[in-house]
Amino acid sequence: MRKLEDKKNLTHGFAFSVGIGIAVGFLSILVIFAIFAAIIASGKISDSMMLYITVSASLAGSLIGSIAAVKRFKGKIMTVSLSVGALMFLITLIGSAFSENGALIGRMTPILFLTFILGGIIGGFLNVKRKKHKHA
Repeated sequence: MRKLEDKKNLTHGFAFSVGIGIAVGFLSILVIFAIFAAIIASGKISDSMMLYITVSASLAGSLIGSIAAVKRFKGKIMTVSLSVGALMFLITLIGSAFSENGALIGRMTPILFLTFILGGIIGGFLNVKRKKHKHA
C-alpha cells in the first residue's frame, strides 16, 4: 500500500515539475520576444532576423524551463529535461495549427524540434554536472 502511494507521489511530482518547467520556459520565451520586439521596433535590427530570434528564444526557453524543472524534481534528470523540451515543442506545434495559415508542419518545424530538444538536453547535462560537483 505504501509503495503505491509513494509511486503516485513520484508521478505527481514528476508531472508537476515538468509543468512548472514548461511554464517557466514559455514565460522566458515571452520575455525574450518582448525584448527583441522592442529592439526591432526601434530599428536597431531588421525584422528579417526573426527566424534566428525564434530559434534562439526557443533554445533559451527550453534550457531555462528544463533547469527549473530539474531543480524542482531531483530524480531522473534527463527524463525530466527531455520531457520539458519535447512537450514545449508539442505545445508550439499544436499552437501553430491555430495560426493564420493553419499549417501544422512548416519549414521551421524540424528546426524548432531540434532546438527545443537540444535545450532540454543541455539543461539536463548542466544539472548532472552541477550535482557531480556538489558531491565531490
